[in-house]
Order: sequence, then C-alpha cells, then structure tokens
Amino acid sequence: MFMKHRSSFRTGQVIAVSHETIQKATRRIVSCEHCAKRALTPFSRLLDDVLGFRSPVAYLAAQARCPQCKAPINESTFIEIAALPRKKIGRPLKEFAPPLETTEIILINESVLLEAQALIATCERCDDQAEIAFDYLLDAITGSDPTTTEYLLPKPARCPQCLSAVSEKTLITS
Repeated sequence: MFMKHRSSFRTGQVIAVSHETIQKATRRIVSCEHCAKRALTPFSRLLDDVLGFRSPVAYLAAQARCPQCKAPINESTFIEIAALPRKKIGRPLKEFAPPLETTEIILINESVLLEAQALIATCERCDDQAEIAFDYLLDAITGSDPTTTEYLLPKPARCPQCLSAVSEKTLITS
C-alpha cells in the first residue's frame, strides 16, 4: 500500500504514496479550497488518517483531483472531508435516563460553550474514533454530576475539523 523512503527532510520521514492510497483518500474528499470555503483540512492530514500516521510525515504522491471542480490537489491543498459512516458494534447500549424529578438542568452561557468548544479535536461526523459525548466536557468544566445533569446550550458548538454542529450528545475526541 505504501513504501517508506529514507531522506534528510526536516519532517523526518518521507512516504511514497501509491495510486491506490490516493484513490482511497480522494473518495473521502467533498471539495477543495478552489471550489468551497469550507475546505479547512490539508490533504496531508487526510493521508495521515488513511495511512494511520500521527507524527509529522512528508508525502511523495501523485496529484489527486477534486471530485467537485477537478482542480489538482497536493499535500498542502485544503479540502473538505466527507464524514465516515458510523460502524455498528454489537447490540445498542441502553441509555441511562434518570427521572426528570432528579435531573438538574444547567443553562450554559456563551463563555462556557466557547471554553468547551476549544477542547474539541474532532466529532463523530469526521472521526469514527470519536467516543466521548460533548456533555462530558461540560461536566468537567462545570463540575456537575454526569448522572443527574443535562445541559441547554445557547447554540450548537462547532467541530474545528469539519465545522459540523455539536450538541450535548454528539460524540467527540478531545
């Protein structure tokens, strides 16, 4: 799928990317910086995800093309990534729902929302590894008991990766 090539580049590791990998990555592209203002993710980050790298890597790759406008895409081109389909794992878990009489409802103000939003790395729409509900961040910030607290947001938070709306129950990574 990919070949490692040693080099003295500043990033430390250079990866030669196969045509197959470029095609796999291109299938997840919705648009690019040439045709959409929502394109905020460098193509190299998508390659990192497809190849499973988490450290700085430079890529030697054939140019990809935007599926929307057919513009050439290289590793520094900003793109918009399609959300991955959610994987179903076994039986669905039963959601814990305490009685309404014992539930504390907290109204979140704008400053707390921005503080929590700053801790979001990705959401369930752009990262299939997202597994923490956004309200857990709110629990940590407010010091509230997660078993008896629900939150009302003034507006949805935003994922910094894909700009999707994040509600209290949206799964995120932090």
